[in-house]
Amino acid sequence: MHMYSDFILMHKRSMVELFLPFAYSIFMDFEPIGQPIPIMK
Repeated sequence: MHMYSDFILMHKRSMVELFLPFAYSIFMDFEPIGQPIPIMK
């Protein structure tokens, strides 16, 4: 059970790492002002 939960956490982390650059590029494309959005501080 512990190994299974670790696998789920690793899978979620990899999905987030794959999605973040894609979402950031979309936010940059649709930013009306043209300034970068401070997603992470």
